[in-house]
Amino acid sequence: MLKEKMAYDTEDFYKNLLMICPEGLIVADEDGTILFASKKIYELHKVPVEEDLFGKSIFDYISPECKKAALKNISRMFREEKSKRNNYVLMRYDGTKFNAEITATPIIDENKRVCGFFSITRDITDSVGYNDELFIKENMLDSAINGMAVSRFRGKITYVNKAALKMWGYDNEKEVIGRNACEFWDQSYDIEDIRSELISKDSLVKEMKAVRKDGSLFDIQMAASVIKDDRGEPTYVMGSFLDITERKKTEENIINSLKEKDLLFKEIHHRVKNNLQIVSSLINLQMQNVNDNLAENILLDCQNRILSMAKLHESLYQSESLLYINFHDYVRNIVMHLLISFNVVDKIELDLDVDNIRLGMDKAIPCGLIINEILSNSIKHGFDMKEKKEKRIHVTLKHVNDRKIKLVISDNGSGISGEFLDKKKSLGMKLIFALIEQIDGKVTVDSQNGTEFEIYFEGDYY
Repeated sequence: MLKEKMAYDTEDFYKNLLMICPEGLIVADEDGTILFASKKIYELHKVPVEEDLFGKSIFDYISPECKKAALKNISRMFREEKSKRNNYVLMRYDGTKFNAEITATPIIDENKRVCGFFSITRDITDSVGYNDELFIKENMLDSAINGMAVSRFRGKITYVNKAALKMWGYDNEKEVIGRNACEFWDQSYDIEDIRSELISKDSLVKEMKAVRKDGSLFDIQMAASVIKDDRGEPTYVMGSFLDITERKKTEENIINSLKEKDLLFKEIHHRVKNNLQIVSSLINLQMQNVNDNLAENILLDCQNRILSMAKLHESLYQSESLLYINFHDYVRNIVMHLLISFNVVDKIELDLDVDNIRLGMDKAIPCGLIINEILSNSIKHGFDMKEKKEKRIHVTLKHVNDRKIKLVISDNGSGISGEFLDKKKSLGMKLIFALIEQIDGKVTVDSQNGTEFEIYFEGDYY
């Protein structure tokens, strides 16, 4: 057995082993029990001098995550009777870890039977980081989906990966490395301005036009960062590039499509407004042939309702967005129209307190009609135009909170009777209450000092 063989001529055995293995030697039997460990092993594992490694298992000094691989490699070494070199994470006596390269060689006795092995251990902790950096540079960057390149801050390209070569239409990095980075961008850019921005921010994300090998332009998104030396001076620029040519084409198509739809919708609203004005004009012509005051008033009310909707479509046609209208300008327009329509511009004072509230068409049309109906009733029934007392109408449209809106329409007229407020007795009241229900609003009416409608409803998110 190996243990008995080592008992003979021990001094020569140790001397020879120590001479050929300056980095650390272990001799172990088939089970991994340590029979000899050189002084270097004690140093590598930081084992105290008084601690004897003889009889200990080599697996006690291999980190748990590497034990399975170590057992597999030792079994393979015994089976093939060949030396094996592997990297492991080893344990020190104090519990810390280090990276090591171990070359294990089987020991074969005179009967040609494997009876143990000896291993040479070399600490590679310092070189592992270096090797990792090389691996990252040569493999991870080269296999990145995005184009990657490194250049000197004011000049030549020093590194480019495969994706960048493909992006710019080159076959070999030799066609690119050593050339000035400016050659690969559209010449309309002021490179000095870009460098200045890069220095001030240390990093930069920018969409640019790049020039392919064949001279064609394409769109990229560049993310660049500055690499500085020990003195803080910029020495290199590292860039990551994404070809966004197809994305830009898609965006352009979407924008053009939206413009076309925007024009189409505006044209629709314009035509609706024109058609409503034609209907209003027809009613106006009909009114000229009506001698009955009641019929004339009914036609005038219808005309005002139609024009209130026409003005909504006109506001939407002129608006920046087709989703909503700004009620501030619309309310002023509709109120002034009613005063002109009833020929009371110089007889009734108007107070407007309207926020810049945006409403979609689902809320804007009923809300506009509500204002039209209440104001029409105030002008027709709230005031005696023969009286000399001041006549005033007040309209308030305010945000109460993020969603709720308050609409208050009041006058200082004579007030309206309870019978008139009954929505079953008046078409105007029927319309007002029906429209308030349509916008899920809540209303209170006070007719003690003039008439006041206070309406609360949910607004829109715009």
